[in-house]
Amino acid sequence: GYSARIPTRLERGEELVSGASSRYDAFARGDSLFMISATPNTQKKKTLADVEAGIWRLLDDLKTKAPSAEELERVRAQVIAGVVYERDSITSQATMIGELETVGLSWKLMDKELEDLQSVTPQDIQKAANIYFTRERLSVAHVLPEEKAK
Repeated sequence: GYSARIPTRLERGEELVSGASSRYDAFARGDSLFMISATPNTQKKKTLADVEAGIWRLLDDLKTKAPSAEELERVRAQVIAGVVYERDSITSQATMIGELETVGLSWKLMDKELEDLQSVTPQDIQKAANIYFTRERLSVAHVLPEEKAK
């Protein structure tokens, strides 16, 4: 959201990116991707290398300094509100049940999700960052505009 780390620091703070987002599918079977996408702020002459370095600064900061309790509570409230809103629809509930069962996970995980979100600590986040946000686990894709024919 608007107050997340990437928009706050890299978009409005450093003006490094003109837009960015992240996503993760917690219910995928086995390893899945945590994806961060960002567009360099070309008006400020920022490059893909600048953006990648900025993202690594954020990730490395998370490895050395756990989020504050206040930041975690703010994010947790946003995530829980999103989950509850999503479950307002019978169609969304059916889709979630189908997705879970399709990948071999029990639909009952839906009932446990909010409880699990409540139990996450700042130290859990820092530990996960140290395990998963490493260069050895990294894949980078650059999507560039097609060259115009002369």
